Amino acid sequence: MKLPHPYTIIACAILALAFAHMPYGYYNFLRIAVCLYSIFLAVSLWRPQQVNYRSLLAIACAILYNPLWRIALTRDSWLIANAVTIALFLLLPLPTKTEQQ
Repeated sequence: MKLPHPYTIIACAILALAFAHMPYGYYNFLRIAVCLYSIFLAVSLWRPQQVNYRSLLAIACAILYNPLWRIALTRDSWLIANAVTIALFLLLPLPTKTEQQ
């Protein structure tokens, strides 16, 4: 079994820590980190002249976690969103160098 990319592991760990009660500043950091990783993932998965659902899912995560235009959800809703995002990140691996060409 192939291990996920280290960036994926870091993003999932940041999301998993949100299940504990953390200070408010941590959730601001989480939004920035997950949004940046989602943008990185979307760009890495993007293929010109081809609709790619994987990159669209990464864009949706970037929109959900964007730190500028916040989407207000309840704590329980955010926990569900975090769990779904962890699953998506693990199911949408970064492409290898041979897949990028």
